[in-house]
Amino acid sequence: MKVNLLTENEILYFMHIPKTAGTTVNDLMRRNIPIERTTVRNELYYFHLFNKVDKEEVEKFNYIAGHFNFSSVNDINKKLISFTVLRDPIERTISQFSELRKTFGKREPSNLVNSTQEYIYQKIIVENIEFDTFVKDSFFQKQFIVNFQTMFIGSDQKQIFLVNEPIERQMDRINLDKAISNLSKFEFIGFQDKMEETMLKVAYMCGFYPEKKVRRLNANTLTEKIRKSLSDETMNMLKDMLKLDYELIEIARGIFSEQLSEIKREDVIENFNKALYIRTKLNPKHVNFSEGWSIIETDSSNAHSIWSGPDNKSMFHLYIEDIRDVEIKISIKSVLLKENLKRIKVSVNGNQLRTQLIKENGKRILTAKVKKEFLNSETKVNEWIIEVPKTVSPKELGISNDTRKLGIMISEIEYE
Repeated sequence: MKVNLLTENEILYFMHIPKTAGTTVNDLMRRNIPIERTTVRNELYYFHLFNKVDKEEVEKFNYIAGHFNFSSVNDINKKLISFTVLRDPIERTISQFSELRKTFGKREPSNLVNSTQEYIYQKIIVENIEFDTFVKDSFFQKQFIVNFQTMFIGSDQKQIFLVNEPIERQMDRINLDKAISNLSKFEFIGFQDKMEETMLKVAYMCGFYPEKKVRRLNANTLTEKIRKSLSDETMNMLKDMLKLDYELIEIARGIFSEQLSEIKREDVIENFNKALYIRTKLNPKHVNFSEGWSIIETDSSNAHSIWSGPDNKSMFHLYIEDIRDVEIKISIKSVLLKENLKRIKVSVNGNQLRTQLIKENGKRILTAKVKKEFLNSETKVNEWIIEVPKTVSPKELGISNDTRKLGIMISEIEYE
């Protein structure tokens, strides 16, 4: 497997097949690639807008991801480093149904823009159909069920995922053959039920820090409940409608196993050290939020910040080439428990630091003096740990319905 550190002439492309753990993948990307260099949380994530944008604008990104296939990116001039994540077809279908319930359950009838959305809303929300009925409905079969992953990878159509109007599709073995052929275009392929291994592969490929625990985002508890209550009739219908998907996935799992055998954690860390050096050269203020953080958030002024959590320890890395005594400055934008402010601990490479909380230019800043003996003079990559006494969710405090366990929100980390 080729090791990629995302040079100026390369773009990482994630073909996000809906309901295959794409939110989890994008969370990792948002903490490792500057958010303005990605299409995550961007209107370009959706093919009907992506396909209208001049490709020279697209080529400014380091990471493009979305619900579109190879037909939408074939004319990009830079080299694409492509990957995707697949999922057990029946599990994906159940999750799709659960997602439609969640998404359209938040819609107001007045916000439905066309007859397609009205039909989905009527069936899923108003009639509150069960999964068995969803599977038997010809509209839902065509748009969301029949060999969906084979269609997504193998189709030559740019419009492959329902947005506004119904899509006419023809599924046959020719489409399967095209999908199998397209598997060779991926630098790697992951699986939703093997996310730890998949994310290790992503880290290895991109020079990211290999997190020990994968946070699964956008999971739906309804999915497992439906799975356990499936009737034999519905199960047999699904197996018949998803035959090509299962053939495709059997081949893809073989590729996955071969790729995985190449990777060792120590190799991933070595890649990460090299990548951090390159990223720091490009941006001297680069901070790698490696483990124990929520997603990067952007406020109305386009300023970025990130919460620590859900555990009380959070890790970040800095590449410091000039080994000398330095002072680390951590700007704290917000905190849920005020008592945490006075009891924050900071360490570097296992060495505990004496911290001080000060006000500077209206900002709360946690500072600490760092002796050069504490810094890594060999790799120049330094591992920092921020520890708060306790994390808590806004919901627990009655602030909002946010259930994330959070510690402190950081807006900037620098040293001098």
